Amino acid sequence: MKKIFYPFIIIQSLIILFVYIFESILYIDIAFEWFHYSIIIIDFIFILIITILNQKNLIYGDYCLILGIVFTLIADFILIIIGDYQPYGVSFFIGVQTCYFLYIYRNYKKSLIIIPIVFAIVLLIHLLLHNIENYNIYVCIVYGILFITNIISSFIFKEKLIYKLGLILFFFCDICVAIDGLQPFNDPHSIIFRLIWVFYLPSQVLISTFIYLQMKRE
Repeated sequence: MKKIFYPFIIIQSLIILFVYIFESILYIDIAFEWFHYSIIIIDFIFILIITILNQKNLIYGDYCLILGIVFTLIADFILIIIGDYQPYGVSFFIGVQTCYFLYIYRNYKKSLIIIPIVFAIVLLIHLLLHNIENYNIYVCIVYGILFITNIISSFIFKEKLIYKLGLILFFFCDICVAIDGLQPFNDPHSIIFRLIWVFYLPSQVLISTFIYLQMKRE
């Protein structure tokens, strides 16, 4: 799988470098939604290939991580490409963090109860709150609690550094997203907006690399 791993890392690094140079240094915007999303697509293709090559050796934890990448692909398509339906995008990111929770607690079968609990809460919020702004706030709160739980748990259960670092950068990205949504920060040329991608793109590369390392058992 090394023959697959290194080309993907090189391609991802070049795309990230391209985005940073043109967007953050030269302040040139050229369909950057697709450049940002291309990293997620590459991650998905990479994970899909190593999943196919290693399908006979997959274990429960692998499936949790793979499903997390799938949910990330869908969530980012909604938030980055469509650019609307934010509550639905956040809901899929709740799915991402649920998958990561199940991975971290993979040795505890009782942790499976988190799935119906989380989605029951999200569904209840959806049914009770007709105001889309309130719905968005409460879904974000559920997402934040689950995300913080995963970061703390990753240290408690001594997950690999690359995974913990990926989660932390991911979390910093979300903090920047929250700040960017406030006035007067809601500006695509602001430093906060650019920090979103400074944290997010490397976080996804680190997480996909971690998945590769987990599935590399030869």
